[in-house]
Amino acid sequence: MKQKVSEKTNLNGKGVKVGMVISEFNFDIGSDLLKSTLNELDKLKVEDAFIMQVPGALEIPFATQKLILKNEYDVIIALGIVIKGETDHYKHVTENCARALTDLSVKYEIPIIQGVIGAPNTKIAKERIFRGKEYARSAIKMAQLINY
Repeated sequence: MKQKVSEKTNLNGKGVKVGMVISEFNFDIGSDLLKSTLNELDKLKVEDAFIMQVPGALEIPFATQKLILKNEYDVIIALGIVIKGETDHYKHVTENCARALTDLSVKYEIPIIQGVIGAPNTKIAKERIFRGKEYARSAIKMAQLINY
């Protein structure tokens, strides 16, 4: 009998190859999000994680596709911080990034964990860096599901 992966499953990242793309824009906060993600990946025993930095959130999908085409990763984690300025441009950036990442995930049949945080201000963005733990756990869970 095959076992399904569930919340109760012991997540173990040993042998999982993780590709990561992170935006350098707002990296003062993004670096903490990256650390949060890496700390959890380490706790989950991931030994193989590659990090690619790109200028901004709109460059994340292109870099993600490059990682996918290398055919070396079981899962990709996309990270970035987009903070609202004087206009609603941040909404367009986060929405377009999310749409492109979803399209890549479906087209290439690889899980892409979307960790690009859109926040109305710096305070809220800083409060959300704990989500790196969630992104890492989601990555391992999805890697387990695709190998099911």
